Amino acid sequence: MLAKRVGRLRGGERGSVALVVIVATVLAAVVATLVSQTISDGRSARFQQNREAAIAQAEQGLANAHAAISQGEEAADITLRGSGADGSWTVRSRKVGADRWELSALGRSGGAARGVTAALTRRSAGFAITEWTERPASQLRL
Repeated sequence: MLAKRVGRLRGGERGSVALVVIVATVLAAVVATLVSQTISDGRSARFQQNREAAIAQAEQGLANAHAAISQGEEAADITLRGSGADGSWTVRSRKVGADRWELSALGRSGGAARGVTAALTRRSAGFAITEWTERPASQLRL
């Protein structure tokens, strides 16, 4: 009789161990999924910040070209380069008419690169940006 009780206890313990292993496996899978999602969200946020900083750098390049043209720059083709705290920029300005310039600017920041194209048109009060388009860096011709 004692042998039957010991056998029942051992059989019951085996079921408890199996249950603990199943619960531990499920919890490990949930934790792994949460950690993976957190890492992915962090990378996505950093990429977005770098992308926005790259666009800001490209806009800084456009502003520098706009200033040079507004101050009387007459060369048919101008290339300017610069950098800021968050990255660097390159802008190419091409005169396409007496009163119009086309600009292509590339901004880089933290591994991200974004481009902006714009047009400057002479108005009575000076040059004004009349077109502005964000572009992937691969679509720019600098």
